[in-house]
Amino acid sequence: MTVLAALVGVILIPLGVAGVRFYQGKRAEKVDAVLVARMTEADKAIQDGEWDRAIQYYEEVIPRTGQKKIFRVAALQNMALAYLKKGELEKGLEALERIQGDDLNPDYTKLLRAYLLEKKGDREEALRIYGELSKEASIPELRPVAEAREKWLSR
Repeated sequence: MTVLAALVGVILIPLGVAGVRFYQGKRAEKVDAVLVARMTEADKAIQDGEWDRAIQYYEEVIPRTGQKKIFRVAALQNMALAYLKKGELEKGLEALERIQGDDLNPDYTKLLRAYLLEKKGDREEALRIYGELSKEASIPELRPVAEAREKWLSR
């Protein structure tokens, strides 16, 4: 599995269920239907390889996310992935910077950041992040991906 396939598999968070209720803790909150619709459209654009359209939809979603951090983080992660696919690595890194501590599980963001840095040519920082994730990722599925990237870059 390539790192990009792993990233798409673990980062792309399909949220498109009309009338969805978002469960946070033990209480349910009604989620903005436009937010869900736009996330669905953006996720479809990512899957179809329509990077500019995906980025546009994610930008529209972000102001609507309010206190629902999972939607904001997913939009920014997926936006970074779209920028990666477009070859706009700096913009991808900027999208990840916008997460600013809102990440409910930062390991996905770190993996994507490391891959963007790797592609940008910042090998040392990418190696540092991969090394950290290969040992300490709280999501076990990410450890072998990070370890494989670390080994590949270290050769």
